[in-house]
Amino acid sequence: MKNEFESFNECKKIDSKVKSYIKSQPLDWQAILSEIHEIILDKDKSVISEISPMVGKDMMIYKSKGMMK
Repeated sequence: MKNEFESFNECKKIDSKVKSYIKSQPLDWQAILSEIHEIILDKDKSVISEISPMVGKDMMIYKSKGMMK
């Protein structure tokens, strides 16, 4: 059985900036963030993800038609 970090490293849907952002987070958050990210992209085909500054920190942002969702 794969552990949660192996499945994160195998994820093909995560672009390099998002993957780098997730890897920069605390180890115990990484699997959760990648799973949430995958679910959002699977369930809402209209969104794109990007890493953008918000409230003074870089965050994963999901946008559709140029607007944050």
